[in-house]
Amino acid sequence: MPKLPLALVGTEWLASRLSSVGTTLRVFDCTTRLEQGEQKPYKAVPARDTFEESRIQGAEFIDLVKYSESKGATDKWGNDVQFQLMDNFLDAFGNDTGIDGSQHIILYSKSKPMWATRMWWMLHSTGYPGQYSVLDGGFQKWSAEKHPTESGPPKPVTHNPASITAVKPTLSVPRIVGKSEMLKLVSTRSAPYIHTLSKDSYSGGSEMYGRCGHITGAASLPFSECIDGDNFDLFKSKEELESVFSSAGIPPQPAALYAYCGGGISATVPLFAACVIMEWDCPLSLYDGSLGEWCGDVSLPMSVED
Repeated sequence: MPKLPLALVGTEWLASRLSSVGTTLRVFDCTTRLEQGEQKPYKAVPARDTFEESRIQGAEFIDLVKYSESKGATDKWGNDVQFQLMDNFLDAFGNDTGIDGSQHIILYSKSKPMWATRMWWMLHSTGYPGQYSVLDGGFQKWSAEKHPTESGPPKPVTHNPASITAVKPTLSVPRIVGKSEMLKLVSTRSAPYIHTLSKDSYSGGSEMYGRCGHITGAASLPFSECIDGDNFDLFKSKEELESVFSSAGIPPQPAALYAYCGGGISATVPLFAACVIMEWDCPLSLYDGSLGEWCGDVSLPMSVED
């Protein structure tokens, strides 16, 4: 039996239970839009407008930006690094949603799954109680299959603020780590760590975050290789994923695995795949500040070669 049953669910699974949405099931659109800034790689903006254009019937909206803060980290241009999980996430999310662990929560994105996996990682890394699932294929597959959708401003949802006590997970906890732990990792090379942006980014073809290349010692494993871009961005099978990780030089069940991207979002895709689909037992860690923070300090090591 999977260690995390129903962590990844299909559209047919949800469609057959749509009558439970709002009672035992709650569905959330996590979509966030990245807008290019003048002196910043991007700005994350909650995509509430696309949510109101069309959404899964009965879905609610989650503003991921609201639960993030810079924690003093700045990028190369002195801007606050936007996406680091806020310290009081448990209380804030419980007060906003009333989710107390008694309902099954379905998370989806309108494009790539990274916003849903980011939210899933936030919930599990903090020990938020309850059952949380990512909808495989997201809204793309749901709408293509002509399952029920709706548009316009959502109906107000009434709930009581939830008082949350973190629970101890039943497996190695998905983790979120900061720059100090990454510095130690780069120094000791005690576990593999992966650059989950494009191979072009890895080899220095892009200076989006102010410096070229990758964190020295990292392996290249683009998050896009974990999903099927020709089929609604569905997650690849366990066997396909094992091949992807092996090709990147990551052994099965390493002692630990770390991942980073530009802002702690797309790196959650391969981490989710390792945790849920390949069922790795090792600690799996997301470097939250990622290149946005790392590139802001020119003294930190980066490379453009393998």
